[in-house]
Amino acid sequence: MDSCAGLRSMAVLETLSGKAGHRVEPGEIIEVDADIALSHENADLVIEKFRETGRDLAIPEKIFIVLDHRVPAESESTANLHARIRRFVGEHSIRNFYDVGNGICHEVLAESGLLCYGKLVIGTDSHTPTAGYCGAVGIGVGATDMAYVWATGKIYLTVPEVTGIALHGAAKASTYPMDIGLALLDRLKQGYEYTAFELCGEYVAREGTSARKTICNLLVETGAKTICVDAGNAENVQVDVDVSEIEPVIAMPGNPADVKRCADVQGIAVDQVFVGTCTSGRLEDIAVLASVLKGKHVHRNVRMLVAPASRRILQMATSSGYIQTLLDAGCVILPPGCGPCLGAHMGLLGDGEACLSAGNRNYQGRMGSKDAKIYLASPYTCACSALEGHICVK
Repeated sequence: MDSCAGLRSMAVLETLSGKAGHRVEPGEIIEVDADIALSHENADLVIEKFRETGRDLAIPEKIFIVLDHRVPAESESTANLHARIRRFVGEHSIRNFYDVGNGICHEVLAESGLLCYGKLVIGTDSHTPTAGYCGAVGIGVGATDMAYVWATGKIYLTVPEVTGIALHGAAKASTYPMDIGLALLDRLKQGYEYTAFELCGEYVAREGTSARKTICNLLVETGAKTICVDAGNAENVQVDVDVSEIEPVIAMPGNPADVKRCADVQGIAVDQVFVGTCTSGRLEDIAVLASVLKGKHVHRNVRMLVAPASRRILQMATSSGYIQTLLDAGCVILPPGCGPCLGAHMGLLGDGEACLSAGNRNYQGRMGSKDAKIYLASPYTCACSALEGHICVK
């Protein structure tokens, strides 16, 4: 279970001030202790950079490594990379190591019991701000910065400006957290480097952790430094949204912030539908798929791939009967992990093919051929579209 059921108000500036030992201000450069140092396969590069420092590991107990992107290994090169990481982990007695099949790093971390409000998570993955769903502060960095964390336990940060986003009202029956996240991307667009978004409002307070994770995850595409859920009132609220006005939406190929109403683009044929990733691979998402697909079968021209975000989610989905429902409907169940999202294996797209994905990125060539098109939508819209063979929602 996620460890953040007791979410309470702890905004970004308060968290960083607590770490720094004084009240910090936007633009200030601070050196603070990291609580969790998160990596996946790119730990191999971190290891290389760390060895160049000539130091011992300062915080082996805070290092958290999950093999999730290319699992199981799709090539000899990846197999060797995995082996190098395993050797390093063994040599340094790193306890928090999760080998292939455990799931995506962000979800495995959420399930570990280590993540909670006020924690500072430094990660070598751009979607590290997903940790903000429970009031933690997650910040993505490169391998060199992470090597410094491993060697010292500390990280230099520029304190971000804080922008509050208030979400009010109740969503329509066919509108899901991913629709709300994409609608926010449509409104905000990009260019928010060194900005921290704080999410508040009764919608945020009412929804469960899965919805919060999805929205935090998608807002990374604005360029934000971090995203944090605040159970109280976020500072400097500049964006106020009534979610009852949001309809099911689609992100058009090439840009997750190029968003249109599903009603305006329905009818576009799709060859593949993919539900999974750190955006939409949770139990709630799989339950939605099962509710739509139960007793039915995906369109004969559609390949529908489903990748649970963790082994635990796969186990719960199996015991709940959801996996059997999806198998009966013609879905392909992938092992827990990132699946085809990164364009390395497990469902790449060919020339001219179209995919509807419940993931977070749809840039040209992201999932295979540069001539393929990737649309983004909620798991509900994905399920409806898989049945019909084209983009639609019921």
